[in-house]
Parts: sequence; structure tokens; C-alpha cells
Amino acid sequence: MMVNNEDINSLSIENILERINNSSNINEAKTLCLFASSLFSNNQYLLIQRYLISIKERDFNVSIQLFWRLFNNNSFKEYIVLVVLKFLEKEIEDLEYYDFIKKNYRDQFQKIFIDSGDDNEDIANNYSNENKKDKLKLNTILNKLAKSLNHLSFYISEIDSLNKFFNPITFLLNNNNSNDNNNKNKNKNDSNNKNNNNYNYNNNFLKILEIIQKSCQYLNENENYEHSILLYLLIKGKFENKINTFIKSSKKEDQDIKLKIKKFWFNGIQSLYLFKNKYSSKIEIEPPLPMKSYFDDDYDQQQQQQQKGSKEDEEDIEKQKKSLANEIELFLLPINRFCLPIIFHIENEEFEQSDIKGNNDGGISSKLEIVDQCWKYYICKGDDITDESILEIQKFLQQFADSGKHLKRHQNNSILNFSINLLSNPEKARNDYFDRNSEGNGDENDENSQESNDSYEFEIHLGIYLLSSLLYISSWRYFKFLVTGSSNIEKQNIQTIGTLKKNQILLFDANFSSSFSNSNSINNNNNNNNTTTNTNNNNNNKNNIISQQSYYNQGQQPHLSMITHQVLYYSNVDDESSFDDEFPKIVFTKQQTEAIKHLTLCMECFNDLNQEPWINDFKKILSTTWNNSKFYWLLNSLADSHYYYESYSISLKYYKDIKTMIKKLDGANTLIPIGDSKKRLFNPNDELWFNRLLLNIGMTNHSEIEDSIICLLEILISISIPPPPSSSSSSNPSSSNNDLFNQQLVPSKHTFKTIKPYLTVFSEEEILFWCIDTLATCYERLGMVGEITVLYQAYWSYYKPRFYQIINEIKGIPNHNPNLIPLSNLVKKDLQIGYFFPRFFDYIINIEMLEEFCFILNKGFKLDILQRNQTVSSNREMIDIIKRHITITTSNNNLTIPILLKQFFNEELDHFLIKKENREKQYSNSTTANNSGVNNSPIHTQNTDVEMNE
Repeated sequence: MMVNNEDINSLSIENILERINNSSNINEAKTLCLFASSLFSNNQYLLIQRYLISIKERDFNVSIQLFWRLFNNNSFKEYIVLVVLKFLEKEIEDLEYYDFIKKNYRDQFQKIFIDSGDDNEDIANNYSNENKKDKLKLNTILNKLAKSLNHLSFYISEIDSLNKFFNPITFLLNNNNSNDNNNKNKNKNDSNNKNNNNYNYNNNFLKILEIIQKSCQYLNENENYEHSILLYLLIKGKFENKINTFIKSSKKEDQDIKLKIKKFWFNGIQSLYLFKNKYSSKIEIEPPLPMKSYFDDDYDQQQQQQQKGSKEDEEDIEKQKKSLANEIELFLLPINRFCLPIIFHIENEEFEQSDIKGNNDGGISSKLEIVDQCWKYYICKGDDITDESILEIQKFLQQFADSGKHLKRHQNNSILNFSINLLSNPEKARNDYFDRNSEGNGDENDENSQESNDSYEFEIHLGIYLLSSLLYISSWRYFKFLVTGSSNIEKQNIQTIGTLKKNQILLFDANFSSSFSNSNSINNNNNNNNTTTNTNNNNNNKNNIISQQSYYNQGQQPHLSMITHQVLYYSNVDDESSFDDEFPKIVFTKQQTEAIKHLTLCMECFNDLNQEPWINDFKKILSTTWNNSKFYWLLNSLADSHYYYESYSISLKYYKDIKTMIKKLDGANTLIPIGDSKKRLFNPNDELWFNRLLLNIGMTNHSEIEDSIICLLEILISISIPPPPSSSSSSNPSSSNNDLFNQQLVPSKHTFKTIKPYLTVFSEEEILFWCIDTLATCYERLGMVGEITVLYQAYWSYYKPRFYQIINEIKGIPNHNPNLIPLSNLVKKDLQIGYFFPRFFDYIINIEMLEEFCFILNKGFKLDILQRNQTVSSNREMIDIIKRHITITTSNNNLTIPILLKQFFNEELDHFLIKKENREKQYSNSTTANNSGVNNSPIHTQNTDVEMNE
């Protein structure tokens, strides 16, 4: 059919469009469209009609040109956004950040990406069944755009039906890639073709940047920041290499493209912070712990202030919560992925000229503010810290260190050759950092210069990043050693972010260690500490997931450790200079030695950071970024490092906070990579692990003795006391009964004569021993000799020499043995009055003890061991009572050491809890009355025993 120009001239634009749409001949439709365009040059319908025809003709080069005309026509602003978002819709599930939020922040995912539909009922009614099912905000936006473009619905529907042949965004992306590949195949001498291809390639790249920015501007105007940042992350990811190449380039011909990339990047930063500001206030986080006490000396005074619940503390916690909400992976991940490594090639002056809105709508005036956010992403990860995670931190630190070289006027070798290796030699990185700042570099003579100030500020930031990263990594490696037996960071063959496939996880429970506790000697140099497990196919076909029992059966239990110290030696050794300390003689295993290196590095970095010029920044990190229950392991490493290096008061503060933290976890597990594509789930609320924590609290609380006693008794009540091993047979008919009361538990094999803390086996038996040993020391510090005697029965052979020290003190025989630790002064003072224990016949059943007491009674010494309503006229009567006690108890086969101890622990705990409650009531009443302080640590004297019996 021929087109008659005269006929067309007489038609309106509506009639022409109708003829074009009804035409079955593509050439005719094209001719009509071109001729009509000459008459109605600015008509939007003709323009999109030409675009549609070009796609039908498969003339995609023309299509992309016409699409660009659509882009530059303000009438098609919504259509361009519609096209871009439909492209995003196809890509969204593959986006790292989208997938990360979906799997790790499910509640936040609902708030950010799911539409409640309350405000969009009319639109929701028009949803397709698929969209109704998803209720994604993206679908809501698409429907709103479609509604606003209703006048173009025919053309949009037609173009969508041809989408499999041509999509402008996909075309630009593919055209870039194909041109890039073609360039490699071109003859090197064909420079003209190569230049043309490069021009087209770069032109298409810039077009994509412009299209994305315009779409994101529309989204931001409608406060759809979440989809705006997804687009920026998507494009940045697809053009990662190209962006990095241009941003680093110093070529004159690349500067224009470089400027446009920076414009794209700054707009992306703005979107990221708009997104952050919108949603950070909606994130619910757990209340942070007050962290002032770790940096200030007036801890006791602060404790009283916290008990009063001052408004200032509440305000501080609210501020911390706001800061903490901004420093979670939800917000830090996109900043990290979008900004690195571009940020290292942006000049600080460019930020000063930008108008980026940061937190609380404050402008971001320094690139170091963004660098700080990028770095915090790496250290805000609470578990699943792999070799890949550490290498990412290492790469960041190295890039940041290299980016500051130009700030140094005199670049010495320590600066030029500064190399960071966090996996194999982290100690060297710390030492090299201080070396690079200890050597004179000439800047000191020009302190007022801008160059000197910038260099100093850069080094301060490098220091906080490096030292905090070292503390973070060494803390993790030490924690990994505690729960797996190895601090090694094995190479993982998988890449994971957020979630794991089921066959990549090994179930893990710390309780398994108790089954082999006695076989792990601290002096054992066997290096067989491999914690990986070879699993066999089972009937359930669970691949690499294994149960705890099958883990036992394979005989591959790791050698686990914990820190302990001889509280008795710490308390009673007066002259350390004359004390023959065995600490240098202790031989640790290879894995323990390696773990101590990480513990030492952790302590060194903590000390570095806890002083100028980093202390304020470190306070912020500790009180916000790491002030979360998922970082219990980091605080545990800090606590253990202070414990190991005898800073007991600070370690105690950390242990108490860890106790609060892990209770908040409520079943949440910590994921620990162990190599070979396997990971373990560790439960921090595991009973044995929790008892270890309580033991640490009890052993490091040297000032509040009664609180230590309560802590230790709570462990002893919860822990199982094994039946004593059978005694050797005897021909004496009554030996079986006598042996019953001479039975004892097996003491620790690691009771070294040292004042210093050291590593011992982590097991239930070991915790039981150190609980009883520390409890005996606490009793001794309070002068509770009778209670000490009860405990000595548990490990009779171990405590026998100390029992005879008590007997000799009663007899008035001085101790001349230098190998024996002297009794506490309070015990000596009480024994000068006499041996007092009204519950003697309730809890003393050891035959040797009873015979020794009969012996000293026979020598004329007095024992106050009867209830208040009982009296005797002579020592002979008392001896007869003891003999009857021996006869009665030996005939009772149901009375054993474990049963006796459990009864004793329960009675003691009830007594001390009541006493603590009364003490707190008294304190509360006195503070209310006159606002004056009271002594919170009354001495537990002999009257305690009388009160207990009453």
C-alpha cells in the first residue's frame, strides 16, 4: 500500500497514529511514521512509535539511538525509570546486598522491600497474582509508573512483548562487552577502528551511568532510596574494572570520563546516606552495655551511679543505640561495596565541595568519614570469620596505607616497603606501623603546614584501623582456639555471605570435651590438634552434618583449653621474691603456644588503643560497633588476655558483661569456619562454656569474696559430680565401708605451683576441681575453717598436707616447710580461739580426718563442733561421739562424697543468697535515708556458722 502525502497532510495526529497501528506492513508503518514526524516533530507518540518499529525491524542500532532520544525527552522520564526498574527486577535476586538482607535481616527486609499495601489499596487491586503474592515495593513502584504512563500503555505493552529481542540496558551492557572483546581481536595496526570501538564502548558506558543517575534521582525524589542504592550497586559491580581503571588514570584523554564517574559515585554516596538516614531509626537493636568502666579508674563510683539509674547514663545508652544502629552490616555493607577502592582515589577537597548529607543530615566534609564506614564493615561481623574475611581486611589496610604515601614529604623505607600480612605475621604489621612513625621523616620541622597536618591525621587513622583490626582478628583466633582446639585460619573452598548450605555445617557442642578431659595433659607435645572431621555417609544422608555422638565415636576430639590460676597462691604468698614460681617450667602444646601469641597481640593492641591519640576512637568502637551480644567472643578474648596478664579487675568487668551478653543470645549460635568447606555451630549458652565463664568470674573477683562464693556455688550445683573411683580391695571385712568414706575425686593434673595464670584443660572435671579449689580459698580468706574441711574431703590426697597445716595450727606447731603455702591470717586467728564448726557431724565423714580429730582431742585440745543444744563434759565424751559417728556413717552405703557435697553446696548457696539480699536491702534503706554509702562487703566470721544453724 502506497502512502499518499496529500492524504496524510489532511489527517490529524490521532488519525495518523491509528493508521500506523493498524498497518500490517512494517515498511508502510515506518514510512507513515517518518513522514508524520516531519510534520509533528515533537510528538511523543510518534517518537515511541518509531522506537517500536525499529525493534520490530531488528535495527537495534537505530533502536538505541531512539531510546536515547526518549531519555532526553522529559515526557518519557517515568518510562525510562520503568525500563530501568524492569531490568533491576530481573537482576535483583542475584544482587549480593539484596540477598544478604533477605537472609540475615529478615525483619528489616520486610520494612525495606516489602509493601504493606495499606496506602496503596487501589494499586494493589490491580496487581497480578504474582505481584500480590510477593507484595514487593518494587512492584508497587512499577504499578505506579505504569498508571502514570497509561496514555502510552499500548506502546509499552508492544515493546515489552519484544523485550526478548531488545532491551536498551542489556544492549548497552552487551555492546560494551562485545566491543571490548572485538578490540582484543583487532589488528593492532588498525588504530582507527580501535579508537572508534573504544569511543563507542566508553560512550555506551557513560550513557548507562547517565540513565541510572536519572532513574535514581526520580526514586530519591519519591524516597525509594532502597531501590536507588540497588541500582548503584548493580552498575558499580558490572563495571568494576572499568571504573577502577578510569578512576586511577592520569591520562589527559581520560579526565572527562573520570569526572563523570566521580559524579556518578558522589550521587551514589548521597543515595546510600539517604537510605541509611531513613531506615536506621527503624532498626531495633539490643540495649548496649555501659562501657565507661574499661577506661576510667572510678569504677566503684560508676557502679553506684548505674544502680541509681541516672538520667545521664540513660541518655548515653540512647546515643550509643543510635550510633550502633548506623554501624551494622545492613548499612555498612553497601557503603563498603560501593565506595572501595574508589574512595582511595578521591581527593579530600572534592568532599569539601560536595553536598552529601550524612548521619542526622550533617554534611560529609571528609573522605575519611567514608573510609571509616568502609572499614567498620569488616569489623562488624560477629562470626563466620574466614580466611577470605581476613584477606579483605588486609587488602583494605594495604590500599589505605598505600594511598597515603604521597602525604609523606620524605618517604623512608619503612613507608615505601610497608606491607601487611594479617594471616601469617600479624605481629610484624603492628611493629612495622610503629617503625614507620618512629623514624624521622622531615615533617616535624613544618608542623603547621597542611601537608604535615594531613599526614598526621592519616597516620592516626591508619593506626586505629590497623590496631583495631589486629585486635579483632587475634581475638577471633584465640576464641577459635578455645572452642575448636586450633587458632589456625584454614582456607575455605567456598564463598559465603550471610548463609550456608546445609552440608557446610558441623554441629558442635562444647560438652563433648568432658568425655576426654583426663587424657589431655598440658605437658603433652602431641601436635595432633586437627579439628576437622572426616564424615561417612550415613542412613540419613546428611553429608557433612554430623551428630555429637558420631563425633565422639570417630575419636577426633580436639584438645580444648581454658585459663586458670592458683587463687590460694595469689592470696597467701606474701613474698613473691622468695617464692619458687614454676611458671617458666610449664610446657604448652604447639596450639596453646600459638594461641598465647594471639592473646598477647590482643592485649598489646588493647594497650596501644587505650592511650592517646586513639583512645577516644577506640572508646567509640568498643561502645558501639562491638557493643553487641554477638561480640561476646571478642570481649572473652579481651577478658582472658587481661586475666592471663594479671589485670584481674578489668578481666572481671569483661566477664560480667559477657555473662549479660550471652543471655541475650537466647539460642543464637556462632558460626566458626574450620576449613575443608566445613563450619561449626557453637552455642555460647552451652552449660559447660557458661560454667567456665562463671568460674572465671569467681576466680578473678578478689575483692568481693562473698559474690565469688555465690558464683562458684551456682556452678557446683549445676555441674555433675562423678562418683569417686573404686578403692583397692582389702582382706578386712569392713574395708568396703571404710573405703567408701576414704574415696575421693581425681584432682587436676595441672596444679602448677605458680602465682601466674596459665592454660589448663577445658573440661567438666577440670571446672569442678577449680571451683572447689577456689571456693576453699574464698572460705579461707573469710576464716571459715569448718567449710574448708568439708571441701578437702573431695580431693583428699591433694588437700591432705593443707589439712594437716590446720591440725598443726590447732596444736600450735609452726610451719617450717618452705614448700607449703601458709594459712591465711584470718584462719590462724580463728584457730587460736579454737576449731569451730557446728555442722561437723553433718558433713565430715573422711575416716582419716575423724581419726585425726580424735587424736587432738585425746591430746587435750578443744573442738567446738556440736550443735548449740548439745554439750559434753569432757574430750572423752566428744571422742565417743565421733566414734559413734564413724560407725553410723560407715554403715550407710547411700551416703557418698557427691551426695554430701551437693547437699552442702545447696545449703551454702541458700545462706549466701539470703545474706546478699539482706545486705542489698540494708544498703537501699540507708541510701534512701541519708544518701550515704555503706560497706558492701561485710566479713563472714564465725557468727555466720551460728546463724546458719539457727
